[in-house]
Amino acid sequence: MAVNHQRADYKKNLPIWQKCRDVVEGQEKIHEEGELYLASLTGQDATEYGKYKDRALFYNATSRTVDAMSGLLFRKSPTIQIPDAMQEMIDNIDLQGNHIETFSEQASNEILITGRLGILVEHPQNPIDSSTQMTKADAAALNMRPFLVKFKAEDIINWATTVVNNITMLSLVVLKEVTEVVVDFEPVIETRYRVLKLDAERKYFQQVWKEQISDNGKDVSYIKEGEDIYPKINGKSFGFIPFIFVSAEAVTHEIVKSPILDLVNVNLSHYKTSADLEHGSHYTALPTAVVTGHTLEENQKLKIGSSEAWVFSEPEAKAFYLEFEGKGLDSLEKRLERKEQQMAALGARMLATEKAQAEAAETHNIKRQGEYSALSSISSSLSDGLTRALRLMADWSGIESKELYYEINKDFVPGALTPQGLLALVQTWQSGGMAFPDFVKCLQKGEVIDADRTPEDIKSDLEAEGPTFTNDPAEDDDLDPDKDKT
Repeated sequence: MAVNHQRADYKKNLPIWQKCRDVVEGQEKIHEEGELYLASLTGQDATEYGKYKDRALFYNATSRTVDAMSGLLFRKSPTIQIPDAMQEMIDNIDLQGNHIETFSEQASNEILITGRLGILVEHPQNPIDSSTQMTKADAAALNMRPFLVKFKAEDIINWATTVVNNITMLSLVVLKEVTEVVVDFEPVIETRYRVLKLDAERKYFQQVWKEQISDNGKDVSYIKEGEDIYPKINGKSFGFIPFIFVSAEAVTHEIVKSPILDLVNVNLSHYKTSADLEHGSHYTALPTAVVTGHTLEENQKLKIGSSEAWVFSEPEAKAFYLEFEGKGLDSLEKRLERKEQQMAALGARMLATEKAQAEAAETHNIKRQGEYSALSSISSSLSDGLTRALRLMADWSGIESKELYYEINKDFVPGALTPQGLLALVQTWQSGGMAFPDFVKCLQKGEVIDADRTPEDIKSDLEAEGPTFTNDPAEDDDLDPDKDKT
């Protein structure tokens, strides 16, 4: 079995992932793929098909939906609790200059598109000598510390699991890495396969295999580069593979359905209907002049315009316009509208035209519970996966990780308080109907104050500011230092 062997379920889902990615990319990509997404009509040659395809409009509801859902996930910044020693790590979590929040946004987009993502916890090799003990200062200067690498679904081509002490764990992961290198001033694409594996003693090691193509371009071989790499944590070999699968439903290696697949399929169907409508409109929109009962003389031409007149000697001669009538195109237009409504119901609701009358907030939210439920699952699984990855980074660095966590927002509905609601809340607190910490929580949920503010912080600030005066002198009498208190 070659290192580039693909699992059966990977091969089955690969075209689905690619379809979802192409649709998100938009019209240029869809048009580029030609008959993959829009079949030619019977009898069309290449030129006619090109015009047929170019007239079609791709209404990219899917891409806008992914952007909107990602926006809801990160409507509020993630909550993170880490040791101070890890602050520099999360500022550049992948050694590519990305903060952990940027990394998690990119990861969420991958999960929204394919329903799947892989996160590898990696550590640079000692560039000096494996036996050389580096100081912390040397390691920091060389960025010799753990970091995260994300792999999209299409790049995780093979994996296997084993059961150890009744726990299912990964025993193999094969990752495809495509990089661009410069050879004699010319960029060349190189493909490598990174193998993550447990040996017979259940020790984790890595291999890198390079793909080589023969001069005739037909034969492909694979050569292992360098020695097997055995990463160590606190001087000991790993007893597991530090690779975390994150899906749209849970932290699992099992493939789950893409959250946008149904929407993608309707979006492509809408594209085909658009092509038919534009094609039909192109050939039927303009009226055609028709003359009956008259035979044109040799080289005689009829011109149309206000300065031209047609005079026929034959009494039975007639001239009129042939115009399209019927409901053929109307049915196509109705199909487009129906599919747009279906896309709205499948997650692109923000694209639907709002009704003229106001809709009750509760009714509005109930309609979106399915969408929010899917987002909640993605939020939970990605939060879980990143928390595990960060804890592993901390352990690898000798940092206490017990209290560490990373949590992505689950509050997708803006909860801003109305002036009336805020007034009622203040009155309830002032009358003793709720404790001050609960009052602060309500203000935070209503997005009146920042979520990271504590009741102690607010009390301290209020005491520092001193008493607040109103515009009503009668209400401020008790604050007048010259008033008789007897």
